Order: sequence, then structure tokens, then C-alpha cells
Amino acid sequence: MIRGLAVLALLDATQARAREAVANLGEAERTGLARFGEPRILTMVDCVHAELALLDPSRSPQLPERTLYRVDGAVQLWHPTLVGRLAIATGRLDDADARVTTLRELGRWSSAAAALADRLEGLRRGATGATRDAADLLAGAADRLAAAGLGLPAHQARLEWAETSVPGAVERDELLELVDYFDTQALRSWGDRARQAARAHNVRVAPRRRAGDGLTRRESEVAELVAEGRSNAEIASALFLSERTVETHLAHIYRRLGLASRSALVRYLTEREQADSQRTD
Repeated sequence: MIRGLAVLALLDATQARAREAVANLGEAERTGLARFGEPRILTMVDCVHAELALLDPSRSPQLPERTLYRVDGAVQLWHPTLVGRLAIATGRLDDADARVTTLRELGRWSSAAAALADRLEGLRRGATGATRDAADLLAGAADRLAAAGLGLPAHQARLEWAETSVPGAVERDELLELVDYFDTQALRSWGDRARQAARAHNVRVAPRRRAGDGLTRRESEVAELVAEGRSNAEIASALFLSERTVETHLAHIYRRLGLASRSALVRYLTEREQADSQRTD
């Protein structure tokens, strides 16, 4: 039961559901976490605290050292990665260096650990202003994590690369794919960061869908291209649709959102994007 609660807390923290994560941790503690928690579970709890602190740096927990050779599986990799990211976010760069070293040691047996070490070192260098080195490390880490089948850290590293790169250096389709991935995974904080990165690269993206919008994924894509000023013919070409299908999607969008015209849709999306930007800035 304790392990199940720890897993739920980590999933909640990863998806920025801080209240639920704290509740599950509290239940684990009441169930006897301190007395019966095995090293793997206690290390998982550290990961939860690190994720929560990354959402709210004011938490800044003092995490104990863990003997990671007693912890197997993914937790062995996520612990130094998360704790290292937290150290960078709170300015404790020496601590971050120690986590890079831990991952390098694990990297002698694991290509994923080596890639995570590069990711963490890229973030570390970015924090000191070495943006070109940081971008190279993060891009390489993203590619190797993707090759290892680790979708979430691969997309996180790809976004961190985009955040480090000079404006205009990242392709529009790549930025939109990042937004779509994090939205699909219900990772709201990462989705907001992806939208900020897209704006920094002069790429317009649709605001995060809210309950009640009711737009399908395809309708959201059409609306996004309308907001960019594309004609129906251009939208049809970009999405491999007929113009008649684009017109049908627009009719559905207007009806779902209670709008009467193309200009009203552009105004609606612009206002939504500005509101989302103010919440995430």
C-alpha cells in the first residue's frame, strides 16, 4: 500500500497536481512510511519532493543522500536527475555537479543515464551563461533519450534545448509537437513552458484548451492557422485537407465557441493567448 501511494504521489507531482501529491504522501506517512519504507520507496518520495519544489521553489526541501546502488529501475535515474534540476533551479551548482557525476557513473552501464547526465550538465551550463554548450548538450541528450524510448525526458530535454536556443533557431513544427505532446500527457506546467518557448521563437500556438471549449484536435489546428492569418486554401494545404473540409471545421468552431466570423475567432484566440501568457509569465 505504501509503495502504491508513493507511485501515485510521484505521478501527481509529475503532472503538477501538487495538492493530490501532498495528500498521497501524507497518507503514506500515516500508513508507516518511515518504519516500513524500503530504499526504493524512500527514494521515490524524494523524487516527489523534488518535483513539487520544481513547481514551487519556495519549498526547497533538504533531501537526504541516498545509496542508489540499493535502488533499481527508473528511480535510480530519476532521483539524481530531479535533485540535480532542483539544485540548479535554487542556485546550488556544486550539488548539481555531484548529481552529474552520479549519472556519469551510472552511465558506464546505462546509455540512458549518460544521456541524462548530458541533459543535467546542459542545464548546469545554461545556468552559468554558456548557452551554446548548453544547447549542444541538451539537443544530443534529447536525441539519445528518444532513441532509448524515454519519451518524457526526451521531450523535456528538447524543450530545454528550445528554451536555450537563439530565437528563430527552432522549427515551428518541432515547437508545436512539443506543445501537443505535453498537452496530450496532461503535463500542464510543461505545456505552458512549451507555449512560452514557441512565443520566444515567434511561433504562434493555440492557447491551452479549457473545459468547455469542446474543440477537437483538428479543429484546434485549424483555429491556430486561422489565427496566423492563413487562408482556407493555405490551411487545406498545410493539413492535407480539402477546402470544403476546412470550411466545415470552421463552421463547427464558430458554433462551439459561439462566434460569428473569422475576425471574431482571431480576436478570441488572441485574447486567450494573452491571458495564458499573463498567467505563466
